Amino acid sequence: LFDIEIVKSNDNIAIVENSVYLKYNSDGRRVGFYGLARDITENRMAEQKLKESEVKYRNITEQSLLGVAIIQDNVFKYINQRYAEIGGYTVEEMLNWQPGEFIKIVYPDDREMVMTQSTKMQRRDKDVINQYLFRGIAKTGEVIWLELYSKSIMYEGRPAVLITIIDITERKQAVQRLKESQMKYKSLVETSPNAILLVDLNGFIVDCNKAAEINFHLERTNIIHKNFFNFFSSSNEKKIALVKDLLRIIKSNSKKPFEIEYVNKNGGKKWLNLYFSQLNIKSKTYIIFEVIDFTNIKKLEEIIKEENRKLKKSEKNYRSAYEVVKLYKDIFAHDINNILNNILMSSNLSYIYLNNPENHDKIIECLNIINDQVKNGANLISNVRKLSELDESKIPIQPTEVNNQLNESIASVKKAFQDRNINIQVESFIKELYIQANNLLKDVFENILNNAVKYNNGSLTEIFVKISKEEKLGKNYIKFEFSDNGIGISDTQKEFIFKKGYKEHKSGKGMGFGLTLVKKIIESYNGQIWVEDRVNGDYTKGSNFVLLIPKIKKK
Repeated sequence: LFDIEIVKSNDNIAIVENSVYLKYNSDGRRVGFYGLARDITENRMAEQKLKESEVKYRNITEQSLLGVAIIQDNVFKYINQRYAEIGGYTVEEMLNWQPGEFIKIVYPDDREMVMTQSTKMQRRDKDVINQYLFRGIAKTGEVIWLELYSKSIMYEGRPAVLITIIDITERKQAVQRLKESQMKYKSLVETSPNAILLVDLNGFIVDCNKAAEINFHLERTNIIHKNFFNFFSSSNEKKIALVKDLLRIIKSNSKKPFEIEYVNKNGGKKWLNLYFSQLNIKSKTYIIFEVIDFTNIKKLEEIIKEENRKLKKSEKNYRSAYEVVKLYKDIFAHDINNILNNILMSSNLSYIYLNNPENHDKIIECLNIINDQVKNGANLISNVRKLSELDESKIPIQPTEVNNQLNESIASVKKAFQDRNINIQVESFIKELYIQANNLLKDVFENILNNAVKYNNGSLTEIFVKISKEEKLGKNYIKFEFSDNGIGISDTQKEFIFKKGYKEHKSGKGMGFGLTLVKKIIESYNGQIWVEDRVNGDYTKGSNFVLLIPKIKKK
């Protein structure tokens, strides 16, 4: 039997298999030979392609990250490098194993199952399992997890099994760690004092722990499958706002809690902090909300805020009271010192004048000065007392008739300045007029009238008082205007004359509490006071003091 190559008529080369046999006659003598020729070109080409394919396949499997092996008659016929490395062996070691020895890379408890499936696969049974997991055992004794894929093939003309294995030890260990972590997490969730809710991306509650039932005063069946946001708002508008806020915070991946007010079915109000995190389960994304009740902390914060507010208010009141006392002390000390100095100076002059009878009139003048200064001292003490009572709100506000108070004030001023030529005229739209005030209104009128007389250097002091009605910002007021022909008040002075402690004039004629007291009294009536030029633009022509006090009906 031999092969020869021949050239066919079409110039193609063909491979011919030749079989030659001797031919004998009846006497057993060789008389010749005969033979058969068969074209085996296609077979040879197929064999060549198979060899090339096998070489290519081996090259691929040698580069593969998967373990590849061929088992025939329970012996390894082929093993790639990766298959040997998985078990910690060399390729040479495994190829020299005896029949059936391949099973020693399988963990003892799994050997029966692996051997059964391998045998069935080599026999090409129909009930064979061609993909499964099993435990392997490495050369070092370490247990590993392997995933096997098998397929029946023909190898060198006989049935065999092609095996592919993947080392899934790390994956299996990760799954085990995940299971342990999940069990630990589940234990923590169930024992947590805080409500924990698993919510899908549509806002529906998938699961919850026992603490959620306690916190929301609901059974688990009344929590699961309900919309998460319905727990915190019955108003669609508030619910939409809540959803937007939560989604914004979730997208920003902020770790800060979301603060929310919750009212339970019994009407009890709670303050809750929502902490959230994302969880992926079987390719689905969920949000875990941990709900922490900080109502007691919130109440404590409110108490602390209220106490701080009271403390600040007390501190403010204390500082204000301190500033007022300090101011009153400074002004009182200044003015009483002036009074005492005037008394002392007049007293000393009187002693000097006593030795000369011709100075009788001067002695009388000194005594009048002393008398006036004593009255000023009494007025100063009275003003301090009144300011103090105003600060402490001890003087009640009540309906007060205006015209009587004004007439008494005019009479008092004329009596105090009997040596002055004073003309006071009053124009009122009504004879009997009531405002919400008290008996300090007389002090207001007297202060303004006294100043008009004191600060007038002319021979005739003219004061015109006009009482009218005025509406301002929808409120009805009684308007008082006190116009005089005195020395006037400059624009600069207008800004300061009502401030605490401002001396109306450096001449010392006025007490420091005068207009301070007036402004404070008017403001206690919810009124207003200011000063204008009697002749617009020329303050030297005199002043016009304007008062607005809310009007009331007669009771």
